[in-house]
Amino acid sequence: MKTCIRFLSLFFVMLFSNQQSAHSNIFNRPTPKKIVILTSKGGYTHMAVAKALDTFFGQEYEIVIVNPFETVLASLDIVKTLTFNSYDAEEAYNSMLRSGWTRLLNFCLRNIGLPTAKRQANKVEKLLTNYLAQLKPDMLISVIPVISLPASNAAKNLNIPFLLVTLDNDLTAWVPGLKKLTHQKFATTIGFETPLTRPMLHDVGIPDTKITASGFPVRKDFLEQKNIPAIKTDWQIPDNKFVITLVMGGAGSNLMYRYARQIAKLDRDIHLMVLVGKNEYLGARLKKIRCSEKVTLRVVEFTDRVSDLMAASNLLITKPGPSIITEAMYMNLPMLIDHTTVHPFWENINIKLVTDNKLGDEIKNLNDLKRIIRHYIDDTEYYQTIKNNIASFEKEDFYKKIGHLIHTMCPPRRLHLFDQKQTFLRSVMAPKNPYTRNPHTNRFWNNYLCSSRNNLSINRFL
Repeated sequence: MKTCIRFLSLFFVMLFSNQQSAHSNIFNRPTPKKIVILTSKGGYTHMAVAKALDTFFGQEYEIVIVNPFETVLASLDIVKTLTFNSYDAEEAYNSMLRSGWTRLLNFCLRNIGLPTAKRQANKVEKLLTNYLAQLKPDMLISVIPVISLPASNAAKNLNIPFLLVTLDNDLTAWVPGLKKLTHQKFATTIGFETPLTRPMLHDVGIPDTKITASGFPVRKDFLEQKNIPAIKTDWQIPDNKFVITLVMGGAGSNLMYRYARQIAKLDRDIHLMVLVGKNEYLGARLKKIRCSEKVTLRVVEFTDRVSDLMAASNLLITKPGPSIITEAMYMNLPMLIDHTTVHPFWENINIKLVTDNKLGDEIKNLNDLKRIIRHYIDDTEYYQTIKNNIASFEKEDFYKKIGHLIHTMCPPRRLHLFDQKQTFLRSVMAPKNPYTRNPHTNRFWNNYLCSSRNNLSINRFL
């Protein structure tokens, strides 16, 4: 008898799994909770993270991505006012990054952006509260700095949890005003443990119980196992050469050219790959560089296979951005971080992160570049030590940590166990065509499921 019941149970489970999707539109399922994610197009990373969160958690929740700076807060944009709506603050920020006007960018953020945000905090809170009240979210997530306190207060006004996902290892632009934080349903993340992450949060009164070290997000392809011989064949990367990848982002055109010229003069077997993205002008300049007999140079235009190139490389030369450094860590790739020029002030801590943990070195002067590269090639023991340090460096699972926070602060709506059993039996007994109904069969099983005595039988068998 028990064997027969088990067989029938297995049969029903298999049948239910095939029909579950077909019948989801017949039997009422709970409406997913709504999460609003505040993001920005300034720097592009914020938007990429918001979309990644939507991809990972969009099946459990209704995700609504909002750029408050171009919607609800557009009326407070002083750049739009000064330029008669020709530019907004985010466009100005991106333009300064692309043009390499880093000193101006740092000055504007420290002396204009942050003070202005402090003065406008009450207005921002009111606008966000009214806007969110219309959306009726069950949770608010922000992946942008500057407006952390107003966003938290808006969530408090609506009695919903607020999660601040920080994307820098220097939280100078994230913590202003948080000393006045009163929202109990608040939590925040940090990327890595640096002097300017957790200690800065402590300084504004945020306890460890509200802080989660989550790491930074990386694309799925950076977590995959790589077939390095196949990658080298596909990209025509020589097996007998030390492979260097050079990438500086959109603002590093002239800098990359100067680096490439120095590397091209080296007397070692080197294959240099320079990632220029969509910068055709830079690519044309690089192709004119004369290399020594032992150096080969390849210009790589825009590609979504950066993880493959990193996996096939021996050394990465890059700027101190947290995203590229995190990607290199997952690829177990030693790094040389540029420090020959001025970077956004919140990225300087990343140089210290790399050097203090011996994950690579910094380049303070381009005249030192050739000597350092020779050291990495010739001193195999030093090079292997760097790789071992990267391999042993603790890397958090960003999406697992964020998922735990979201599920804890805003548990997704699920069918109750008894409701699942009822849905199970209804789906099994329903006709194969979900749009045809057998009134006699449906009436029989509905009456059966409504019977408290038979519900006990369901509990016993399922």
